[in-house]
Amino acid sequence: MGEPEQGELEQGDLLDGAGSFRDRCELISWARPFHDVFGEWLWERKARLPGMLVIVPTGQSGRRIRQGLADRGGVLAPRVRMPGYLLESGDSASDSVEILAWVELLEGVSDWGVFSEAFPNPPVGEGSGWALGLAKSLVEVRVSLLSVGLTIQQAASRMRGTVDHGRWEDLAVLEKEVEKVLQGWERTSRSRLAAEGAFRWDEGIEEVVIAGVPDLPPAVVRVLENCPLPVRILVAGNDRADFDEWGRPLAQWAQREIAWPQEGSVTLASDARDQAEKAVAKVAEGGRPSTEVAMGSADEGVTRELVRAFGEQGWPVYDPGSRRVPAVVGWLSAWRAYLLRQGVSQV
Repeated sequence: MGEPEQGELEQGDLLDGAGSFRDRCELISWARPFHDVFGEWLWERKARLPGMLVIVPTGQSGRRIRQGLADRGGVLAPRVRMPGYLLESGDSASDSVEILAWVELLEGVSDWGVFSEAFPNPPVGEGSGWALGLAKSLVEVRVSLLSVGLTIQQAASRMRGTVDHGRWEDLAVLEKEVEKVLQGWERTSRSRLAAEGAFRWDEGIEEVVIAGVPDLPPAVVRVLENCPLPVRILVAGNDRADFDEWGRPLAQWAQREIAWPQEGSVTLASDARDQAEKAVAKVAEGGRPSTEVAMGSADEGVTRELVRAFGEQGWPVYDPGSRRVPAVVGWLSAWRAYLLRQGVSQV
């Protein structure tokens, strides 16, 4: 069998999510945009799309996937979500319920000396809403820890031997008590369910596809490890040995040498203004007229600074991004996109 062409998916399309990394991971060459190759991959499996849950890194990537499928023709789109969706079990208590449980617990504390490490100054008496404000802060702490798959108790264990260990131990005791409050209400917190890797899979989901997510949080990995459905990982790269079983780059991936072009350089800058000033200096050193210089920026703030810095030095700058597109252009573009769809009769 010959080598796959660049941009094509390598590895078979196995439906069994269990097994080794090679059984469930497919490698995509980044010679072509991931979105284009993944769109083709989905379209080849369009009959399975209604039962597919696709996990993507950002909301924008999800919108592009839906748009790409819509442009190809009528088809039932898969469910497209971001990794945090797998931490939102429908059986968990809502944030408002958890905040209420914290408020009840905090207002019932009679001896704050027991928690002196975390609260050297008792919070009681700081105003009528002191418990609500503190409860919201504690819920935010748990949400932050949830992103890396930890509870406060687990974080406290990791902090053992540090100066803050006592503070985390106090918070862990409070966390244990708030779980008891929720249990009395027949509720379970999101943090507890995520720590256990619990997730309620909808009956309509038949397979899970992780598409282009290079940094799956540990809590999400735990949920996927307990997933009863086939799991497929799609990752862009050149060598499978550079990634772990969940498509996350290993240390060796970051240690590779980057072959810089023969002409050009990399200059470090502290902020957008510094970038713009150094860009002016570099262009001036080149001695080329403005008609032979092109600049690119991925950030609108940097673009504004570039326009300002070059303008102050008398350079004529054309920024196409600052042009306002007439409404009629958007209207015509929408009609053009509609007429190009398959199944639309020619006019």
